[in-house]
Amino acid sequence: MVRLDDAPRISCCNTMCTFFIILLVCLDNLFHASNAFGGLDQSDHSRFSGVCGTEQHFPSLKREVLGKQRWTTPSALCSYYRAHKNSTIVSRGFSCENCPQGSFWCVLTMRCRKILDCAEIQILIDTPVGQSHSAEGGVKRIFHRSWGPIDVAVASGKSHVREDFFSGVHTLKELSSTMSPFVVPLIGFCPDRLEMVVPWYPMGAAHNFDAVLRKEMRDIYGAQDYHTSAAAQEMIFSLRLQAVEDYLTILAALHGYGTRATPRVLCDCKEGPVKLLSQFLVTNTLRLVLNDVDAAPAVSPACRIKSTGRPGVKCGHRQFSGSDFVAPEQLWPWADRAFADDDMPCYDEKVDVYKIPETIQYLLGSEFLASLSPASRIVFQRLFDGMVQDCKMHNPAARPSAYQVLANFSSVTRHLQINRQPS
Repeated sequence: MVRLDDAPRISCCNTMCTFFIILLVCLDNLFHASNAFGGLDQSDHSRFSGVCGTEQHFPSLKREVLGKQRWTTPSALCSYYRAHKNSTIVSRGFSCENCPQGSFWCVLTMRCRKILDCAEIQILIDTPVGQSHSAEGGVKRIFHRSWGPIDVAVASGKSHVREDFFSGVHTLKELSSTMSPFVVPLIGFCPDRLEMVVPWYPMGAAHNFDAVLRKEMRDIYGAQDYHTSAAAQEMIFSLRLQAVEDYLTILAALHGYGTRATPRVLCDCKEGPVKLLSQFLVTNTLRLVLNDVDAAPAVSPACRIKSTGRPGVKCGHRQFSGSDFVAPEQLWPWADRAFADDDMPCYDEKVDVYKIPETIQYLLGSEFLASLSPASRIVFQRLFDGMVQDCKMHNPAARPSAYQVLANFSSVTRHLQINRQPS
């Protein structure tokens, strides 16, 4: 029984308890805010696939995230883990903790794990999976292998481009520490044999996003029904918008927004959006992550931009041909002089911004505008036309940053989603 003279003490105790609870909540929010990327909640990092136990190892997750749950829920994947795996798993665990150099975050064991060494990688190479796939690029050969329950890709560098291979590994290591949720994690490296290991992404590169998206819709809704299903069309609409936001988020991170990292430039993409998006991979929940960073140099004071004095970069040592996709400052500026690499002016990450409009158009697809209501079509077209005008400014300094484009696009995306919700 509580006596009346205990009431003040009880009230004081309740007040103290309330104060401490509020303090804990505030500290928790402060922790998440301090770990946020460019103002994004830490749970937003969970949108990107982790390693050592990605979503591909939970069969019902894809339907759970793409079907029953709203795809826009940033913590959908982490909510799934909390409900089905372990209540102690939190968003920052799924999206990869910052592990010491030479290790990576393993979700299945919930701890940092040393990257695979040469002996472990050799075991992977000697143990192909049932349906082994391989691919080849200018710098690496890619082999599909199995590391226990985890599918991985073993990349073998070509000896004649040894420097490019090591440059790519170095860049991947650096980006993994500054933008880990947005880049494929390095889980193995053998310098002696020019080999590296990253997770295997069965959906492939983002330049095939349209085909991947349609295949997933056929698998979920059926080959016939997905064309007529309102739910399928709504999901296609939403996932296209999300792919654009993923691309812009990664580009903003690559340019150093929200981090103290030196801005980098995507150099291997002068041919068009197909080549650019081939440097991104699609996760099993249809999100984009940056993969190919062999040609993503950082701006350097050794290559100053003459007009601004800012650090710059040059993408290779050859002359670029003119096209609507190549930024003007990447072209040789003197028509009456033969090209000389030593005289070619430097430029910065704004060359990537110049390429944004075509890349967005590619990800959205040819039927996107037709899927909008007349009023939403006007709003979106106005935004897109303004974005094209801003991103295509001849003066690089007048172009917006990738983050500014992301912020504008996200605000219009929210408007389109609200207007599509049934009343």
